[in-house]
Amino acid sequence: PEPGRQITLLSADSVQKTLQDQGLACPPSLGNLRRNIVIQGISAQELLRAVGHVIQLGDQGCQVLVHRNCVPCLYNESKNQIPGLMEALWNVAGVSCQVLVGGTIHRGDAIQIMWNQTRAIDDGIQSSGFYVRPKERTAQMVKDSVAQKREAQQALLKIDPEGVARSDKSYNSVGLSFWPANKKET
Repeated sequence: PEPGRQITLLSADSVQKTLQDQGLACPPSLGNLRRNIVIQGISAQELLRAVGHVIQLGDQGCQVLVHRNCVPCLYNESKNQIPGLMEALWNVAGVSCQVLVGGTIHRGDAIQIMWNQTRAIDDGIQSSGFYVRPKERTAQMVKDSVAQKREAQQALLKIDPEGVARSDKSYNSVGLSFWPANKKET
């Protein structure tokens, strides 16, 4: 997979406060937001400041490197049936990380940002508009994103057509399409 996308962390405190402040319902479980580990006691802002730093999970030596903001998606909004969820959670939807040292972690384990441990990060393969709020994207950003997604779809169809079909099926289940529609010939 893309570097820095092995595991995601989400601040429960920040998500709950943001949804409350926005007057939006909280999903029945924060696990419904499709992040791997939901944490308490560290804000989303602290997680974002930790980009390029190591986080220790638990006391068994498990460590992850924070690579980038993990932006929310329309799939989560549709699946959870909470209109406005993607926009509301834009800056609090968690971070994408790379596992440096694996291990066992348990509910309630301590989490510590190792501010003295920094590493080079990979900002991923997304188009320039990916990390920009949808309502703030330019037409060129959208065009570039669609083109990149079409290229990825064509490449993936050659090596994992079943995976492409699973993506379609998952997104279709909530009334969305994962892949951009092909332009019709006129």
